Amino acid sequence: MIAGLFAASLPETGAAQEGPRATRAIVVQVLAQAARDCRIVAAEAAETPDPLATGWQLLSMPSITCNYRGSPTVRLWSLNSGALAPDGAVPVAQTASLPYELRIGGQPVGRPGGTAAPLSAVLPLIEPLLPRPTEIALRFVDGAGTPAGDFADTIYLEVIP
Repeated sequence: MIAGLFAASLPETGAAQEGPRATRAIVVQVLAQAARDCRIVAAEAAETPDPLATGWQLLSMPSITCNYRGSPTVRLWSLNSGALAPDGAVPVAQTASLPYELRIGGQPVGRPGGTAAPLSAVLPLIEPLLPRPTEIALRFVDGAGTPAGDFADTIYLEVIP
């Protein structure tokens, strides 16, 4: 929000005058207020995760930029509530799936829920206007085994200043 205030030194009658008493200068005061804001400015994708691997695998490296110094919160949720479903399957009808958990910025945050139950994590300190690469990693949860096939999920990330 930007507001300007113009004030002039005018005689009491409010009429401009000519000659030595005429106003030749005005004062302009400008006030501005910027709300806190954070944006994802880039998101580098990593290689496709290996469902047979047991450790953390890099999933993405988004760069987050805020206009203030602080630690914003990120929220993550998934179309299939933290599981890779057989490609083309309806999320509710998952017969065989690959559950996973996430790590963001080096901090394990667990399994994402759906839109009604997102995961939240606080990022490490961010300096104003400097993009901060933030690691998002995935680890498959040990289960009964990995069935053959193609699996997919969609993960959403939101930054809250």
